[in-house]
Amino acid sequence: MFEKVWKNKHKMTKETMSPSAFSIQRALEGFRQEIITGTISTETLEQFSALLALSYDQIFQVAEHPSLGDLNFHELKKFLGGKGEGLLDLYKEGVVPLGAILPDLLGFYLQKNNYPDYFPDFLWKEIITQIEKIETWNKQSRRFEKLSQVEFANNQKPLLLAVRSGAPFSMPGAMNTVLNVGINNEAVKALEKMIGPVGAWECYYNFLTSYLQAVFNLSQLEIDEYLSDQLGKKPNLSELNDLKKVVVILKSWQKIPEDPAEQLSKSISAIYRSWDSRAAIANRREHGWPDEEFHTGVNLLPMLYGNARPESSTELSGSGVVYTHNMLTGKEDVNLAFAPYSQGFTVVSGEAKKDQIVRLPEIFYKQLRELVEEKLAGHYLLTGDFEFVIEAGQLWIVQVREGKPSPTAKIKIVLALIDRILQLASFQSPADLNQRFENKLLRKLIKPQDIDALKSTFTQKEERRAIQEDRLLAQGHGIGGGVLVGKLATNFTDAATLLEDGDSVILVQELIENEVELLRLMGEFNRRFAIVSFRGTAQSHVASIINAQGGVGVMGCGNEDLRIKEATLCFKNTRIKKGDWLSVNSDNGQVYQGKLKIIKHRLEPVAAERLEQRKKLGTSFWTEGLVGSTGEITYGKNYLELQEKRPLIKRTFSSIKAQSQALINEVFPKEIITLYRPMKLNISKEGEVERTNQAKIKEKILAGLREGYQVTIRSAFTYHGDQTRLGNNPWILFDPRAEQESAVLIDAFFTGDKTVFDQHQAPTSKYGLFPDWLKGLHESVTLEEVLIGFNRPGKMSQELAQEHFVIGLQMSREKEPVVRGSILPEVAHLRTLENLEINQYSGEETAYPKEKIISIALFLKKNFPDGISRINFGLGTDHLDFQRVTDLVAKLASEKNLSAYERALYQEINSRYKTKFQKTDRTEKISQAIIQEILIELVEQGQVPRLILNEIIVSRSLIFIKEIEQRLRSYWSEIVPAVGAMENVLNTNLTVEFQGRFSWQDPADQAGIAWFLVYGLKGIEEAEERK
Repeated sequence: MFEKVWKNKHKMTKETMSPSAFSIQRALEGFRQEIITGTISTETLEQFSALLALSYDQIFQVAEHPSLGDLNFHELKKFLGGKGEGLLDLYKEGVVPLGAILPDLLGFYLQKNNYPDYFPDFLWKEIITQIEKIETWNKQSRRFEKLSQVEFANNQKPLLLAVRSGAPFSMPGAMNTVLNVGINNEAVKALEKMIGPVGAWECYYNFLTSYLQAVFNLSQLEIDEYLSDQLGKKPNLSELNDLKKVVVILKSWQKIPEDPAEQLSKSISAIYRSWDSRAAIANRREHGWPDEEFHTGVNLLPMLYGNARPESSTELSGSGVVYTHNMLTGKEDVNLAFAPYSQGFTVVSGEAKKDQIVRLPEIFYKQLRELVEEKLAGHYLLTGDFEFVIEAGQLWIVQVREGKPSPTAKIKIVLALIDRILQLASFQSPADLNQRFENKLLRKLIKPQDIDALKSTFTQKEERRAIQEDRLLAQGHGIGGGVLVGKLATNFTDAATLLEDGDSVILVQELIENEVELLRLMGEFNRRFAIVSFRGTAQSHVASIINAQGGVGVMGCGNEDLRIKEATLCFKNTRIKKGDWLSVNSDNGQVYQGKLKIIKHRLEPVAAERLEQRKKLGTSFWTEGLVGSTGEITYGKNYLELQEKRPLIKRTFSSIKAQSQALINEVFPKEIITLYRPMKLNISKEGEVERTNQAKIKEKILAGLREGYQVTIRSAFTYHGDQTRLGNNPWILFDPRAEQESAVLIDAFFTGDKTVFDQHQAPTSKYGLFPDWLKGLHESVTLEEVLIGFNRPGKMSQELAQEHFVIGLQMSREKEPVVRGSILPEVAHLRTLENLEINQYSGEETAYPKEKIISIALFLKKNFPDGISRINFGLGTDHLDFQRVTDLVAKLASEKNLSAYERALYQEINSRYKTKFQKTDRTEKISQAIIQEILIELVEQGQVPRLILNEIIVSRSLIFIKEIEQRLRSYWSEIVPAVGAMENVLNTNLTVEFQGRFSWQDPADQAGIAWFLVYGLKGIEEAEERK
C-alpha cells in the first residue's frame, strides 16, 4: 500500500485550500473545535487538509495573514507545539534546517480514530508535499554534496527523517522521538558511502531502538537486556561488526517495516499516541495541564549526521546541548556538553558516558558562543536549552527549549534579570513607583516553591574527612543543587516503600528510565529523595526533571570500583545494603558512604536581602496569581486590612482559638462558612457568668435557633505561660425547640442546674454543664471566651451521622499549584492525617476504613483564582461497582478494541506489574486477578482517567464527586484570596476543612449534597502558639 501511495503521489490531484486562502480564525477556532469534539466530517477535513501539514515557510505566511490581526506565530504555540514554535524563530537565521509541522489538529483527529497506522490519501498528499519541500531545501543547503542530493524513499540516495514530538509545553523524556526514518537494508549501504560505515550502521541501530520504543513501547533497558541475552555479552556499539549483529537481531525481534513510507506513517502515529502514554499523562498530572485542551504536534526534519565520517571530508562531526547559563550555579555563560561523532540523543537521553563528553574545539565553541549570545539568549526570559549538531564542519540547531535551572541557579538568574530590567527602565519617577515595579518583578519571577527549594550543604571538614576515610564512592555531574542524606535503594519499589515510611532515600541505578515513577516520587517527596545514575549527563531528560522539581541528583558517576548487584551497592570490597546510609552533594557531584553533617545553604548578602523582600510580599501558594498592577497582593478581603485588624483581635480575645476564629470571620464570606462567633465571658470569683454577659450569649443562641440552626457553645481556653494544653474541649448543642424551653435550658446550662436538664430532653453535651467546664482550671488555664456556632440542620444529629462528610485540602508545595486532600464520608470531624474516625458523642477512636476514603487533587490554571483546570479523585473500594470493574478488567486483558485512555491504562498496569513482581518477559500475559489488583491500586491513587473512572464507580459516589467538583469550582474565587491572606498573615501552611451532608445509602436516590460549607482552617492555632 505505502509504496503504491508514494509512487503515485503526483496523481492525487484533488484541490484543497491553501493556507493563504482560508480564514485563519475559522481554522483556529471553529475548525479546531470540530476536530477536538469529533464532530467534523471527512469532507470538511479534506477541504482544510492543508492545515494538517505546514512547512516553516507556510507558517510564516499564516502568521502574517490579515485575518489574524495582531496574532503572531508565538501565539500559535498551542496549535504548532513548543518545539516547532521555538525552531521557527531561528529558521530565518539560517541555523535551522527547513522542517514541517503536523499540528495538534491532526493529533486530535487521530486520537478520535484510535491512532491508526494508515492515513487517508488526502493526508498523505499533504505530508508528501512537505517532504518534497524539505528535499528542495536540502538541495540548496550548505550540507556537503553527497548529503544534499537525497530523496525520501530512494534507497540509492536516501533522505532520512527525524520525527519528533512538539507538545505545547516542556515534558522532558515523556514524549517519543523516532530518528533516521527511511533507513532499511538497502538504504544503509548507500548511507555507508555518504557518512562512513560505522555512522551508517549506528543510524540503523538508532532507528531500530527509537522505533521499538515509540511503536512497540519497549524501554532502552529491555532492548539492552534482549541484545545481551542474544549475543551472550554486552555489545560494543562502537565496533562495526557488533553494530551489524545487533541490527540483525533487532530486525528479527519485532516486525520492522522495510518500506520508508510505512516507517513514517507508523512513526507519526506513535508520536501522537505517546501523548496518551503513561509518562505523558503522569507529566501533565504533575503540572496540572488538562488533557482535553491540548495535544502534541509532530515535527518532521531532515536527519543531520553528528556521527558522519565521510571519506571525502576530514571535518569534525558531533552533537550536543548548549545552555545560556550554568544550570547548577546560575552563572551567565555558555554551558555545553559535546559528544563527537554521535547523534544528538546520545547526550539528552542520558546514554552518554563521562568519557564521551569532550571539550568542543575552539573554532566551534566561538561560533556557538556568538550564536547563543546574539540570537539564542533572548529567546526565553530566563534560560535557553538548545540541541545542536555539527555535520562535517557545519553547525545546526535542531531543538529549542526553555532551560530547567536548579532552584539556586534560578534565584541567581532571576535577581540578575531584575537588576538588568530596572537599569534599562531608568525610571525618572518617584522611588515608591520603582519599588512597586521591583515588587511586581519579584512576585512574578520568584515563586514560593523556588524559595522552598533552596537546599543546604555539607561542611568542607566533613567532606574532607570522608575522602580521607575512602568513603567517596563516585564523582559525576551534579544536578539540582543542595545535599541529601538518605537510605540506599536500587529500584523504585524499594524507594517508594522507604519514602512512604518517612525515610529519606538515595536511589542508585545504572540508568534512570522509569520517568513516570521519577516524576511521581520527585514531586511528592523531593525534599527526601535523591537520584544517582551511573550513566547520563547534566543535559539529559532525567536531569531536566530533577532540576525542574528542585531535587538532588548526580548523573554519569559510574566507575570501575562501583557496581550494583541485586539490591546491594558494591564499592571495592565494601557492600552497602538496602537501607544503609549514603550522602549526596549535587553541588559538586559527589556521593559518599555514610552520613555527613548538613548545614544551611548561605546565599550572597544581596541575594539573601532580596529573598527576604520577596517573602514579605507573601509566599503562600494560594496567593500566586493574585498580584495587582502595582505588584502588591490583591485579596477579596484586603490583606493590609487583615494585618491591621489582627492586633485589635489579639487585644480583644485572649485565647488562640477565639483569635483564630475572629480572623476566619474577617476573611471569609459568611455565606460559605459554618459561622462561629467568639464571645467574651465575664466570670465571677464564684465561677458564675455575669448576668448581662449571659443574656447577650443567650440572645445569640436563641436568634440562631429561630433561624433553624443547631447552635453549639464551644470552650476556648486561654493558656498562660508554657502550661500543657488540656486534652478535653467541652461543648454543648442546642437543637431548635420552643423558645421558652430553650431559654430555660440555656440558663440551666450556665448555672449547672441538672434538675432542669433532667426534666427536659437534655441537649447533647461533652464534659457536662458549664460549672463542670471550670473544674480543674487554675491560674495557668482560664476560660475567658466561648465560641457560638451556627450549624446547618443535621450537622450535630447522631441519627444523621452516617450522612456527614468532611474534606481537608492543602496547597501542595510542588512545581505547579496543586491542592491535595482527602474526603472522609460518614464522619463529622477531620482527622485526615491520622485516618481516624472519632465518635463525637463517645470520644472513642477507631481506625478509619481506607475503603471509604476518597482522595482529591485539584490541578489549577496558571492564574488559578480564575478556576480549577482539573480535579482527580482516588476512590476506596467501597465506591466501586465490581461488576463494571470485572468487565473492564476482561477488556483490558483481551487488549482488543481499547480506547486511547484504556490503552494508556493497560500500559501503566503492565509497567507496574513488571516493577512490582520483577518481571522481564514482555510476552507473559498478566492474569485478570493481577490486572484487577493493580487497577484498584491506581483507582485509590487517583491515577485512572476520569472517563474510565466514571464507568466503574457506584451511582451515588458518582453523583457525590460530580457535585463536590461543582461546589469547589463555584467557591474557588472566594476561597483562594481568603486562605492566601491568612497564610501570609500567619506565615504558615493551612488546611481548609469543609463539611457537608450527603445520603450515601439509596442507590436510586438522585438527590445531591444537602449542604456544603467551609468549616475552618487547621493550623492557625499551632502557628499562633509558635509565636
